[in-house]
Amino acid sequence: MTNLDVKLRSEKGTAQCCRLRETGWIPGVLYGGQGGNVDVSLNAKQLLLAVRKGLANFSLQGEVSGNVVLKAVQYDGLGSVVLHVDLLRA
Repeated sequence: MTNLDVKLRSEKGTAQCCRLRETGWIPGVLYGGQGGNVDVSLNAKQLLLAVRKGLANFSLQGEVSGNVVLKAVQYDGLGSVVLHVDLLRA
């Protein structure tokens, strides 16, 4: 299982998410299981390598931990930049 660095995210909105992507983090939402929805940011480099390899199961480490499944990936209009991810607790 691939490890991904993750941080909690308190900022919401388009401008804040753009700034987050510029610093090498991708916004996402962690949901399902026993906890409520949690806004997170994931290390872009680690996530992109895993997605390109076709991986969907991850172990989160950092401010949030646990095993997750990649539920959805949102790309920009050209399909080249990841804008947002949805993660489901395993």
